[in-house]
Amino acid sequence: MKNSKTIFALLGWLSTQPHSGYELKNLTERYVGEFWYGSFGQIYPLLRQMLEEGLVTMHEERDTGHPPRKVYTITGAGRAAFERWMQEPPEEDLFRSELLLKLFFGHLAKPGALVEQVRAALDSARAKLTYYERLHAMLSEQYAGTPDLPFMLITLDRGMIVNRGYVEWAERTLETLKGIHPQEVRDEP
Repeated sequence: MKNSKTIFALLGWLSTQPHSGYELKNLTERYVGEFWYGSFGQIYPLLRQMLEEGLVTMHEERDTGHPPRKVYTITGAGRAAFERWMQEPPEEDLFRSELLLKLFFGHLAKPGALVEQVRAALDSARAKLTYYERLHAMLSEQYAGTPDLPFMLITLDRGMIVNRGYVEWAERTLETLKGIHPQEVRDEP
């Protein structure tokens, strides 16, 4: 399989049931997009590649008044490829942060410039944490008693823990910046 590990996200969804490309895009963005930011604009080219490689089949479903809907189903070869991938050790997580890069060189920034960026990052982390808490409640209710739930919550818990840490880090960073440029950092309302 060339290039994208996003193929395995698609095979994972297709292992549960057949889906259209549109459904695969939405499922991927909604449930795994926070930690797997593959090129979701590439889903249709990846589905074509998967068809060519015999990992999926496709059939069209027709509905009166709508264009035909292409529905993809995993094949035995696709299931075998997915199972092999599940056994392989994962690649190391890559982490990049433009904000950390800017803070590293912060002594070269204009006073206050980084404060606003850290505050924006703090607001974003708080919003994500709130979203994750709502998603946790929704998944716990919607998937109660299913074998999927513990695995969904494992990934969600990581996001919640990371964002709690990010909130703590951003608050401490603002305190540090307040010590460096007290006139630029005022307490939040």
